[in-house]
Amino acid sequence: MSGLPLFFMSPAYAGELHITRALFTTPVDREPESNAFFSHRVSWGQGLEELPADPGSN
Repeated sequence: MSGLPLFFMSPAYAGELHITRALFTTPVDREPESNAFFSHRVSWGQGLEELPADPGSN
């Protein structure tokens, strides 16, 4: 994961801390709700299109 941001905070998402899901080695208590920067997704990602794209990202 070299160069990959592990945590993200922004005034656009006040009160939220975004954490890269790949960091978790055990199940988490919620599922993803949307894709951020979906237009920059990896070509080998599968099932990503099932989540709505976050309109605040491109």
